Amino acid sequence: AREVVKVTNLIKQGNADIIKTKWVLDCIGQEALVTLEPRYMIYSKPETRAIFENDIDCHGDSFSSNTTPNLLREVFDQMDTNLQNAISIYNLKVQERKKEGESLTRSRSNLKRSYSGSGESTSHSKKIKGGEKDLHPLSPPPILYKDRKIDIARLEEKFLPKWSIFRGLEIHLDMFFPFNSESVIAYSSLELILKNLEFYGAKVLPRVTWNTTHIIVDPDDLDRISDIKSLLERMKKKKPSHILPLVVTKAWIV
Repeated sequence: AREVVKVTNLIKQGNADIIKTKWVLDCIGQEALVTLEPRYMIYSKPETRAIFENDIDCHGDSFSSNTTPNLLREVFDQMDTNLQNAISIYNLKVQERKKEGESLTRSRSNLKRSYSGSGESTSHSKKIKGGEKDLHPLSPPPILYKDRKIDIARLEEKFLPKWSIFRGLEIHLDMFFPFNSESVIAYSSLELILKNLEFYGAKVLPRVTWNTTHIIVDPDDLDRISDIKSLLERMKKKKPSHILPLVVTKAWIV
């Protein structure tokens, strides 16, 4: 009991991180210092929580540390706990909004009765009706709906660089005849790399545009290379300062 009181007092002071004994046991078991994570913490100082937020997601899963089946089970259990907590918060907010709505309805009824028979009743009830939108009993709690724009490209670059090596590139595959049309050449070898390019983040275009960054050709099928050169020459004359697409073979992808 004394230890519980001591820990509570330390948490109130907020001057120190408080770590579970599980961290010590895991260090002994692995014969090394284990990286501190939220699952080891009883209490974390604000600056420690800020460090965790840069390396660990909201469910306690590390972006950089190796995982194990047991750690994944803990993460999944935490996800279930977080979901249940969010549902509980939502239901509590719904009940609060319902009570506010019921209170507003009673107030409106009383107001109508107090103004019954007078010419002001209509205008007053209109004013009250206008305010009901802000107090709808089923409005979702703000905590579950935050305005966040997720930059997928930035997240991939930071955490999954291997899977986004072509993101931001707009590529034309020379597998159309006539050149720069949308008629695909049957059995073109370039079809094999189409899905790979898209999987790794590239945008594959049937036509060459001013945004095209690369033109990929098959070295065994250069029938349209003169058309490609002519198009690039016309683009250069029209916009001399524009960066033209690079012409590469399919070996560049591999």
